[in-house]
Amino acid sequence: MVQAGERASFLEDVLRSLSEFLERLDELRAKVLGAMIYPALLSALGATVMAGALIFFVPKFEPLLAGAQKPLPTVLLFGASTILRSYWYIVALVLAGLVGGLISALSKESSRRTLEIWQHRVPVVGSALKMLAITRFCRILGTMLANGVPMLGALKIAKDATGSRLLGEKIAIAAESIRDGKSLSGPLAQGGLFPDQIMAMITVADESYKLDKVLLQIANTVERRTNQQVDQSVRLIEPVILCLVAAGIGFLALGLLLPIFTLAGSLGKH
Repeated sequence: MVQAGERASFLEDVLRSLSEFLERLDELRAKVLGAMIYPALLSALGATVMAGALIFFVPKFEPLLAGAQKPLPTVLLFGASTILRSYWYIVALVLAGLVGGLISALSKESSRRTLEIWQHRVPVVGSALKMLAITRFCRILGTMLANGVPMLGALKIAKDATGSRLLGEKIAIAAESIRDGKSLSGPLAQGGLFPDQIMAMITVADESYKLDKVLLQIANTVERRTNQQVDQSVRLIEPVILCLVAAGIGFLALGLLLPIFTLAGSLGKH
């Protein structure tokens, strides 16, 4: 974009557009990261509480319940406590191996593509990630076209900047289509990544030679919707994590109280 601005003597406009674009991108990134802080802290706190209970709290009940009949939740609870206390290094090695295996798998292009496909299938969250990639594509492409960057060069830059491999594949196919003298909208419409309304707007804009303005309008509209979806995603994640934490605490209480009730009932009969 800077090179195009230097050649055509509109560098000031290019720099202004770039500053606005980067500011919007930073705002959206900060919003996503800020929204994930509370769920991440909640998850870490829940995991810490459960680990602390298994290491320090549960072992105190093992001598008291040595002679009692232990139901399945209690057996599982005591077993998890024993593994965590006696074989913590094995647990650490297994977790490190899983993390290392995940990092190694994600370094492969096929694995990252498969992960993105599964991400898009997650309710609410998948739609928000998809719309985030569409926002980047529309804003980057619209900004570059508005500042005189040729279509093929703009598509090449947009393909690498969307953050989505699936969308990047569609953009690469669209670039080949334009190189062959065809339209932009045809390849983008395939695969269902773009909603029908957005594709209709891109198709009309492509035919009327107003693609740059329409893409920026789409980016503004989709960005507002993405912000709403990010909020919805956070609201969805928070109760799910709370339910998981509550289920873990409930399982802990159930595993400890069931044998106590059983033991008290047997003593009452005697």
